[in-house]
Amino acid sequence: MRILIIGGGNMGQTYARSFLRSHIATEEKMMILEKSVEKAADLRQMNIGTVWHDPAECLPQADLVILAVKPQDVPTLFENIRPHCSSQQVFLSIMAGVK
Repeated sequence: MRILIIGGGNMGQTYARSFLRSHIATEEKMMILEKSVEKAADLRQMNIGTVWHDPAECLPQADLVILAVKPQDVPTLFENIRPHCSSQQVFLSIMAGVK
């Protein structure tokens, strides 16, 4: 199973590390989509998965997509990822305050 975490902040990093530590995913099957170039560079140094900047490149590969972004970023995020989503993917939101 290939896991994509959208958002490389504290929550996204925590989930990535937990999946790796519990052997749910390997580093090769863990992906993180991060919009910040600076944060993406930091994430690459952590070796917790492949870090992407473009949803078109990583989203089609994912079986499970975890949304770990701030609620105010959701409208833009959905607009950017919608063309690359599949009905075969499972989406899980860990955003605070979003139902």
